[in-house]
Amino acid sequence: MVNPLDAFRIDALFALQQIPAEAANKTPLAGWWTAHAGAWFAGIAVVWSAIMMTLASLRLNRWEE
Repeated sequence: MVNPLDAFRIDALFALQQIPAEAANKTPLAGWWTAHAGAWFAGIAVVWSAIMMTLASLRLNRWEE
């Protein structure tokens, strides 16, 4: 669940109520996920964006030299 696309997909499924709450709350992780799916997606998206921007910056600096 560290891929932002997967996190968004699962967040959308919970938002559309395509996953029954009783099935989703069978494990502590799933229960936490249903309560914080939007925050998890936002956090993962920010981390992935920061990593990609850092890699792009490093590659651009290397290309300019």
